[in-house]
Amino acid sequence: MKTKILVLITILLVAFAAQVRAQGSICNDESYTINNARPASGTSKYRWIEAVNGHVGTLIEGATDASYTVSANGKTTGTYSYVRQAYAAGCGLWTESNVFTVQILGGAFPADAGTITGATPVCAGTTATYSVEPIAYADTYVWTLPEGAGITAGTNTNTITVQFTAATAGTISVYGTNACGTGTAGILPITVNPVTGPAGTITGPTLVGINTSATYSVDSIVNAASYTWTADGANTNDSASDAVSVTFGDAATVATIAVFGTNAYGCGNGAASSLSVQVITGGQQPGGTGTMQEFKPVNDTAGSTWTLTDTRADAGGQTYKVRLMEDGRYWMVQDLKYPTQCNKTTFAGATDAGSAGRNGISGFLGDCRSNTYTDAGYLYDWMFAMQNAQAYYNSSWNPGCTNNPGTKAECRGICPEGWHLPTGNPTSGEFTLLNNATNGGRTNTDAGLRNNWGEVYGGYSSGAGTLNYQGSYAIYWSSSYFDTNYAHTLTSNNSSSVNPRQSFDKFIGLSVRCIRNY
Repeated sequence: MKTKILVLITILLVAFAAQVRAQGSICNDESYTINNARPASGTSKYRWIEAVNGHVGTLIEGATDASYTVSANGKTTGTYSYVRQAYAAGCGLWTESNVFTVQILGGAFPADAGTITGATPVCAGTTATYSVEPIAYADTYVWTLPEGAGITAGTNTNTITVQFTAATAGTISVYGTNACGTGTAGILPITVNPVTGPAGTITGPTLVGINTSATYSVDSIVNAASYTWTADGANTNDSASDAVSVTFGDAATVATIAVFGTNAYGCGNGAASSLSVQVITGGQQPGGTGTMQEFKPVNDTAGSTWTLTDTRADAGGQTYKVRLMEDGRYWMVQDLKYPTQCNKTTFAGATDAGSAGRNGISGFLGDCRSNTYTDAGYLYDWMFAMQNAQAYYNSSWNPGCTNNPGTKAECRGICPEGWHLPTGNPTSGEFTLLNNATNGGRTNTDAGLRNNWGEVYGGYSSGAGTLNYQGSYAIYWSSSYFDTNYAHTLTSNNSSSVNPRQSFDKFIGLSVRCIRNY
């Protein structure tokens, strides 16, 4: 009889193979009840046969109900097929068989996740590592992160690296999974603190005098709780706010002012901003109407005017109006009157050349004459304007001045410290650039110079001291050599013509306007 049953089961497994339906999957400590088998008509006697992974089945002892509960305990992993038979009393046979399958997965559900370890709070834009102790029975790990965060390493493992690019506060959680299902998650609340923003542009003077102080400031730095200022080449008042007072020493230098912000979360410093400040000799920093010494006022626009005080001992405290012209340079807009005692001047070593000079005059060099014309300055020959004996005794002497000659003494000439005689190169000299910017480069009108540069038609003086063309001509020396007898000038007249490319005899007395070094 046992043999028949086994043969019958084998036949049934083959015959009903197309009808096999997966009824469930269970793991250790789980069970699955097959209870949807249709009861056989006219009988209450049943039996169940179990087959594993398609092998020949065996009768299940004690299984006599219409339903059957399968327990995973004690079973190996695999596919279990169950055949229910009903006994037909009329024919003495077991009939009306159904075949069901149950998947025994083996193992257990993943255990609950433990405590997540890792940094909290964190700073936005940083990375951090988080981990959980290995979860029993877990085949893989599922992590969830705050919005804006992402896993950069360790996906599906118990240790991950997280990038908080633009993250917000939230939670990090993890649970284990396997074929049986998922475990309970572990959760770690995360605070994401903002980083300090970069410092913006520092505002304040970029050209100051020695032994002066100036205030510098920066717009509020995002997320900054305090500010750190440094001044390489100067001293600060240790301000922790968005403004600082800087004191400059007694030496000309280039100081670097810098600032960065720090927040209250320990997220480091923001990017610093810096500003270079040129410190030069000179008086106090000007205000809107203050005294400008050898340095540039701050935040000027074309047309801004200042007062320059000539501090030289023999200048008599003479003051001059200074204007920021359209060429971006600071010019005297009044004729020079220096020195207080204007007369012929003997230069040290004037006779060293062993020559009496071009006109047979010996023992002195240079001519300075006062001018009776209203608002006019003194009239100088080129030797006096250049303040150099070579300009007299060596007719081929060329100082080689270029635009903005800076500290080149030969090009400063008679001007105050920090200023120089303009260059007169016909194509690119400072006189030409001034006329281009102020007067549109025209030569048929001097309206721009007359209105903005304050021309004074002081005329000129001859070698004999005669004053000529007062009220008609304004002629200004440059520092540019033309030839052995002539030097370049800027010339204009009251009939509205201007020539920034002309040249005059070096012994003629002309006016001087100085331009600030830049």
